[in-house]
Amino acid sequence: MNIYISCDMEGVDGIVTEKQSSPTGPFYEFAREQITGEVNAAAQGAFDAGASSVLVNDSHHDMTNLLPEKLDPRIEYITGSQKPLSMMQGVDTGIDGVFFIGYHARAGTWNSTIVHTFSGCVSQFKINGKVYGETGLNAMIAGYFGVPVVMISGDQHVAEEAREYLPWIRTATVKQGQSAYSARHLSVANARELIRKTAAEAVRIIPEACPYLPSAPYRLEVRYLQAGEADRASMMPGSMRLDGTTLAFDTNDYLQAWFAFYTMTALASQAPMV
Repeated sequence: MNIYISCDMEGVDGIVTEKQSSPTGPFYEFAREQITGEVNAAAQGAFDAGASSVLVNDSHHDMTNLLPEKLDPRIEYITGSQKPLSMMQGVDTGIDGVFFIGYHARAGTWNSTIVHTFSGCVSQFKINGKVYGETGLNAMIAGYFGVPVVMISGDQHVAEEAREYLPWIRTATVKQGQSAYSARHLSVANARELIRKTAAEAVRIIPEACPYLPSAPYRLEVRYLQAGEADRASMMPGSMRLDGTTLAFDTNDYLQAWFAFYTMTALASQAPMV
C-alpha cells in the first residue's frame, strides 16, 4: 500500500498567523517543527496500518518547509516550487491513498484561520458551479489519477468542507478555529497522536473510498479580488471574461482545467498592488 501525503501549514496545530507560516516570519522555525512532527505522525500511522511506502509532498509557500533531518527515515519526500502538479506533485506515481495534512478551509470561510484558496489573489474557485477550496481542487487532481483522498487534518471547518464531497474521509481536527487569526488547539502531543490514529484508520478504509472527480465537461470559474488581477489572468489563451473580476475556462479534461487555473493565477499574482 503506497500512501501519499500533501502537507500544507495553515491547518497545523498551533499555527494561527503568517508570522508563523511565512518563511520571513519571526516564528517560522516553530511552524517547521510542527509540520514535520505532524507529517511524521501521519506516516507512523500509515506504517502501523501496513503501508509499504509513504511519499510526502511539501506543499506550502515555496515548498521547502520540512526539516529533512527530522523526518521519519522511511519517508521519501518532494520539495521545491514550480512543480507541474504543485501541491499534488507525485500523486501520479502508483499511489493507493492520499492524506492532506495541515490543510485549511477555502477562501472566505468564517472563523477559520489563515484561509485562502491557492493564492491570496483568488476570491473564489468553482468547477461546474460548485465552490471548492484547496481540498477539493487537489482531491480532483488525485481523482484524475484514480486515487482516493482518505484523510485530512486541520480545523473543524476544513473537516466539514472535505466531508461535503468525500463522505468516507477520516478527519483529525487538531484545532477549533475561532476567528481569522485565532484557534483553540490540542496539545502538541495529543494532536500528533490523533493524527497517527486517524492515519492508521484511513489506510484501512482505502478499499471503501472512491476517487473524486465530477463528470466532464468542466467549466472552471475563478473570481479574483481585483479587476487588475483578472486583466492579467485574461491573457491565458482560451479564458473568457465574465465580469470585472471573474474568468471562465471550458474543457473536457480536468487536468487541463487545473493547468488553466494555475497559469491564470500565476499571471494574476503579478498584477500591480493598488
